[in-house]
Amino acid sequence: MKRKISIKGKEFGTGRFLICIPIVSANEQSIVEDFKEAADLNPDLIEWRSDYFEGIGNIEQTIEVLNRIKELTQNIPVIFTCRHFSEGGRCGLDPEIRYKMFRKVLSTGIVDLLDIEMINGEGYINSVKKLIDQYGKKLILSYHNFQKTPEEQFIVDKLIEGESLGADIVKVALMPNSSDDVLALLSATGKARKIIDIPMITMAMGDLGRVSRVWGNAFGSEVSFASMRQTSAPGQIEFGDLKKIIEFFSKDGVK
Repeated sequence: MKRKISIKGKEFGTGRFLICIPIVSANEQSIVEDFKEAADLNPDLIEWRSDYFEGIGNIEQTIEVLNRIKELTQNIPVIFTCRHFSEGGRCGLDPEIRYKMFRKVLSTGIVDLLDIEMINGEGYINSVKKLIDQYGKKLILSYHNFQKTPEEQFIVDKLIEGESLGADIVKVALMPNSSDDVLALLSATGKARKIIDIPMITMAMGDLGRVSRVWGNAFGSEVSFASMRQTSAPGQIEFGDLKKIIEFFSKDGVK
């Protein structure tokens, strides 16, 4: 049985497809306004892609933004992500500076989940995991490939690796170059579901991969990312449209 995680009333590992809106604005005021608009839509989660923030190298400015969105996210789990260049992000901060930022961000209590890349390595991940445990938060370990979809067994192994490295949730996002690639991602998700005990998030990106953002849950993916006005990855579907589609196909509907 998959381990269940509950954050602000949102449950992972129950089979329900959750919807997350990523925030990718560059300046503080736009970020706050986008959080307000997103909160009004009442998604299951909101992700702050802080690597888009023009002040990301300044920890004090980052904390100021979090303090401003605190009241907006009382009932909505917040994912804090500072995606690295190597996996499609905009962050090139020194690992030690990123670590100091993570520590300060987690200490605010405003962030509920931290997403970092598996490529950071076991030692760095263990250090971050200690912070996660210290502040009672959850860790997403992720792998992104914006060029291609590796072979199915590689995908399965990557999901298993995330669990073995100590993730609370493991995420894999890949770029398909054919419909077979999308099938490989979905098949790998289904196989991994039978092996690992933690919740998974998987998706195929781009236009070809949109089906995974709608049907991924049937294979074991827990979260689909939806756009508001801007996308954080190719192929994201607008929130209102995705919610309607999932409600249509879901037995219980999205609440």
